[in-house]
Amino acid sequence: MKISIFTWAIIQSFLVGVSIFSVKIVRINLYLSLYFIAVSLKIFVQYLMRFTLWKAVLPHILFLPDVIDLLEPVLLFLYINSLLGNRFQRRDYLYFLPPAIALIGLSAFALITPNFGFPSYLGTALHIFVLAFITIYKGGFLYKSMEYVQGLKETAVKLKQKKVMLWLRMLIWFMALGTFVAFLMLAYHTLIVQNLGQEAKEAVRLGIEFTFIIINASVITITGVFLLKNPQVLQAIPFVKPKNDKDFPEGKFFLNRLDKLIQQEQVFLDANLNEKALATQLEIQPYLLSKLLNEYIGKSFSAFVNEHRIEYAKKLLLSEEGRKLTVFAVAVDSGFNSESVFYVNFKKLVGMTPTQFKKKHLSPAMIKS
Repeated sequence: MKISIFTWAIIQSFLVGVSIFSVKIVRINLYLSLYFIAVSLKIFVQYLMRFTLWKAVLPHILFLPDVIDLLEPVLLFLYINSLLGNRFQRRDYLYFLPPAIALIGLSAFALITPNFGFPSYLGTALHIFVLAFITIYKGGFLYKSMEYVQGLKETAVKLKQKKVMLWLRMLIWFMALGTFVAFLMLAYHTLIVQNLGQEAKEAVRLGIEFTFIIINASVITITGVFLLKNPQVLQAIPFVKPKNDKDFPEGKFFLNRLDKLIQQEQVFLDANLNEKALATQLEIQPYLLSKLLNEYIGKSFSAFVNEHRIEYAKKLLLSEEGRKLTVFAVAVDSGFNSESVFYVNFKKLVGMTPTQFKKKHLSPAMIKS
């Protein structure tokens, strides 16, 4: 069973990585693509070292998972950073320095060590130092990413970008799980190996090995399912686009006015609302409204308005009044001109049809009443 899970995780992670980059060939997707390909390579090397004769034929590659462990948080952090609208800077190349030093240094160590094998590296002072550095390095990127995402949270929730926060939280959890596994490996080699008998050590080692592959397989599966349901994530559009306050110094002021129009006056319920009409209510030119939506919210006019309409429709469907309405009536009351457009947008944003949504959240008696 364990070999099957390893094999499945290797193939799935590689396919996810290749698929991500093939959707849209841009730098943002490249980071995420390389992350999953790196995960695939790490699991593949672990597989070779655990279940095949390659551990005797080519032991010089047994340190590669540790090098990849240093590379993974860099790729995931750069992906998150890009999604938050931060452009790649030259100084960001420094993040790749530790993985590069580890690769060169450990390769040299493996080549100059006579009869290099598992006892030459695993459990040695060098190995423990590398594991400690991996744990700290991953923890640092986790903290930095959490700090960045936390800064976005208030704005994202305010603007109803729930999918944005869900995807970012998932990425943070991936980093947290990777840090946790690194800590387990460090604890095993520093505490458990020193204080337990052979049978107990082996049991703990197998437990950590199982945890490692289950966590990685789960991350791959969750990512694949999420991206299939939300392919727009891979369009490489930053969730928060870089703002140039010099070009639009009144942006924050109009953003607050827009929020008032949406939350208090619910202008999105007007089926005839278009970009020009909304710009008139904001008392700005349509091109400035487009700039406001793109740079401060990261959405087009139609996507922004339709998301609020669907949120309203969800509440209406579950209300006592809305339970008695037809789908067409709910669509019209939510600001849509046609049932088909409402249906397409509802399924796209909620993941199910309006009828399925009602059945999921209401009892049969409530639906009939």
